[in-house]
Amino acid sequence: MPNARRNGAAADADTESENGYRVGLQASHRGEHTALQTLNTALEMSLARGDAKGAALASAALLIGGQVRSNYRRFPEHIARLAIVRDRDFSWLDRDEELVALAGLVAGLLFFAPADPFLEPHVERIMTLLELNLDVNARFAAGRLVMYYSEPREMRALGQRVYSLLRPSMEREDLTPHRLGHWLVFWARVARYAKEPQQAQQAEQQARRLAEDHKLQDVLFWLAVIDVYRSLPERNLAQAERGLVAAEAVADPAHLGDMLRLEFLKTKVARMKGQGDRAVFHAS
Repeated sequence: MPNARRNGAAADADTESENGYRVGLQASHRGEHTALQTLNTALEMSLARGDAKGAALASAALLIGGQVRSNYRRFPEHIARLAIVRDRDFSWLDRDEELVALAGLVAGLLFFAPADPFLEPHVERIMTLLELNLDVNARFAAGRLVMYYSEPREMRALGQRVYSLLRPSMEREDLTPHRLGHWLVFWARVARYAKEPQQAQQAEQQARRLAEDHKLQDVLFWLAVIDVYRSLPERNLAQAERGLVAAEAVADPAHLGDMLRLEFLKTKVARMKGQGDRAVFHAS
């Protein structure tokens, strides 16, 4: 009887941890701040009972969410817990889970080990999974990270292939505005660098409408940042100041990444105005 109780308690803990991961992942897809705490709790529960796969999935979701929020806290720890992704003997029974795990590891390696030889085969595997009818939010999260991988390497064909695979799913009702909005912002960047200004403009317009309709302040912030950057080559001060005001209006004071970028933008605008001392102040 005691063994039965212990086994029952262990099964309950497994279920609670798995449910916590799934609830946290869905909250992350919606861009909710509660996702971080829920996923961290699921991670600690998985670690406590020695569940390597559960810990890897929670870490992967935290890496994906952290990259979107420019919050890289504990990234090396999360990357280490995704060692099973590199294990050729480990078999994923759930393709949705495999996609999340791969996307999380790619998110971590892009910032902490960009020359890692595993990056290329991981990205190739993600591209294979993007062709399947898997969780639409996981597909858009992973697709965005593949574009993040492809752009600095000037792999423009890869970015276009991501767009081709995901474009038909943009109207899906289960695709969250958060995932779509961030994907559109980065797709616009990829299209612009690929000298496709019409595609870029269309993506930005879609992202802006979506962000305004759903009050996605983080997406509106990125669009404002883009407006300031775009003003710099032509020294368009009016556009730069409009973008800066818009960025300040939606920036999250609790988000250090937003505050850092605001100071950087203020540095650029001050230099454009010839205000050297103010530029140095914001830069410091």
